[in-house]
Amino acid sequence: MRELTVGDNLTAGSSNTVYTVPKGCKAIATLLFISNGGGTTKSVTAKWYNHSETKEVVIAGSSSLNAGSYIQFSNGRMVMDEYDELRVTPEAGSTMSCIFTVEIHQNTSYQNGS
Repeated sequence: MRELTVGDNLTAGSSNTVYTVPKGCKAIATLLFISNGGGTTKSVTAKWYNHSETKEVVIAGSSSLNAGSYIQFSNGRMVMDEYDELRVTPEAGSTMSCIFTVEIHQNTSYQNGS
């Protein structure tokens, strides 16, 4: 297992892929922190892209963040498989950043190939 934290200043009005699970790995998400560094209230949406089912699952939908405030998810764990992604979309005109922490595990091959 290897722990990894990634952070990004998000592009406003666009979907930002903050993290993609590498091939042959799974990742256990332990922290998602999104902050509004701007001077006005803006909204943000965070989604988990499930690659195996080719669909997005909303984690935080159009959450309103006051100037200088944040949202934090850290009381649970989310298991992500290879090529799954964390995508965050801040409202146009916003100034937001994101910190995401995962535990990365190599997938184990079994004799039956599963």
